[in-house]
Amino acid sequence: RKDIIMAKYKIVISEDVELVAEVNRQLQETKGYCPCALYRSPEYRCICESFRNALARGEETECNCGKYKIVKTED
Repeated sequence: RKDIIMAKYKIVISEDVELVAEVNRQLQETKGYCPCALYRSPEYRCICESFRNALARGEETECNCGKYKIVKTED
């Protein structure tokens, strides 16, 4: 029998304070759409769809603009 191990993940904000401040400023200008996106549509609303999908797949990564990261939690 094989045991299924499900890892848990969480979203954290980048430790780069200047980057986060700049992204937040740009998010205000774009009315909440990812500042890295080429155009505005619902899938690019922060937190963007591609990042949410990465979380659902259990990928440790960061979002396109670098504000958020997905990290594995310690159990």
